[in-house]
Amino acid sequence: YRLSDQALYLMPLYEERLMTLMRLGFVTEDKKVSEIGVCAAQIIACDSVVLLTWLNSDLYPRDPLCFAAVASALVYPGWKKRMLNIEIKGDEKWERNEIKSSLKALLQISHDIRGGDEEYVPNPRMIPAVYMWASGENFGDAATLSPDFEGNFVQVLQRLSEVVRQLLDCMP
Repeated sequence: YRLSDQALYLMPLYEERLMTLMRLGFVTEDKKVSEIGVCAAQIIACDSVVLLTWLNSDLYPRDPLCFAAVASALVYPGWKKRMLNIEIKGDEKWERNEIKSSLKALLQISHDIRGGDEEYVPNPRMIPAVYMWASGENFGDAATLSPDFEGNFVQVLQRLSEVVRQLLDCMP
C-alpha cells in the first residue's frame, strides 16, 4: 500500500513533466515519444532536453568554435544556481556577441524548462578555455583560462566530445 500511496503522490509531478515534454515536442499528443524524444533518450552526456530545445530554437551559434564554447556550459559539472552571478573573465577573442546571445538563450531555455527551481544550471565558466582550445591554442595556454583544475578542463572536453558523438548517432 505504501508504494501505491507514493505513486499517487508523484502523479501531479509526472503529469506536469509530461505536459512540458509535450509542449516541447518530445512527446506527441497521443503520448508517444517523438523523433526528438528518441534522440533525447540517446544523449546522456548532458541535459538532453535543454540541449535539443536549444538546438530546435535556432538560437545556437553556427560557428563551430562558438558552438563548442557555449555547449561546454551544459557539460561542466557542479554548477549551482546560486553561483550564477559569477563574471566570466578571459581573452577578448572569445567574447563574441554570438557566444553571449547563445549563452543567454541557453540559460533562458534551461530556466523555462526547469521552472527556475533547478539546482544545476548551465555553467558558463569554461567558455573562454574551451573556445581558445577549439581555436587551436595549445592546451596549456587554454587551460590557464579555466577557473578550475586542468583535470576538470579535460573532463569538460571529453563530455563535450561525447555530446557531439551522441548527437551525431541520433541524427537520421
